[in-house]
Amino acid sequence: MDSYRTKTFNNSDIAKMGIFVIYTAYWGGIVADGEFKHYALDKITRSTNEVVLNFDNTNNEQSPRTI
Repeated sequence: MDSYRTKTFNNSDIAKMGIFVIYTAYWGGIVADGEFKHYALDKITRSTNEVVLNFDNTNNEQSPRTI
C-alpha cells in the first residue's frame, strides 16, 4: 500500500480535500495542478478499510468520492 493517496482530477473547482477512514476525518493534503495527494499510511490500516475522499470548492461545497 502506498504511503500517499495520489490521483489526478480534471475539475478546476476543487480547492481542498479531506479523507475519511472508518468514520474518522483527516483534513489537509495537497491539491494543485490537477492532482491531489494525502498522506494515508498511518490512517489506512487494512486493505478492507473504507476510504472516502471529500473535495471542496472555494465556497466549501463538498463533492464526496469513494476510492
